Amino acid sequence: MKVWPGLKPGLSLSRSAYFRIKKWLFCIGERFFLTVSCDNIFRMKISSYSFGKIVFQGKSYSSDLIIYPDRVDDLWWREEGHLLTLMDIEEVLKANPEIIVVGTGAFGMMKVDPALKEILFNRGIELIAERTKEACDVFNRYLKKGNKVIGMFHLTC
Repeated sequence: MKVWPGLKPGLSLSRSAYFRIKKWLFCIGERFFLTVSCDNIFRMKISSYSFGKIVFQGKSYSSDLIIYPDRVDDLWWREEGHLLTLMDIEEVLKANPEIIVVGTGAFGMMKVDPALKEILFNRGIELIAERTKEACDVFNRYLKKGNKVIGMFHLTC
């Protein structure tokens, strides 16, 4: 990965990504300037997770959160504590994700309601529920591939 001049610190642009957006770039000498919104060309990522703490795009969070393509909701809490139900993901469904990745906690204590699994299956939305450490890795892989993925992460037990 090459860091191109003029990009925000911490963001990098691969050679292939550069050529995909070349038509939106113009060059003055050795400097490149982005002329339009990249709209997810620069893939976000979770850089670390440990019990009770997750770091996403350089910002540390210590409460359960939902990562949308365009924002983070760090005030997320489930109606039934350690059970994820349809009521808990109504806002997520409005974003029309292809994939929902659920982090069930460090020890996998949070469960997904079987009725919710069936509803998502019928809507054609892939659901992946793993312990939060593994869910972070899965989430990052789907982001890198360019899928429309939303991550829902329980950070403690």
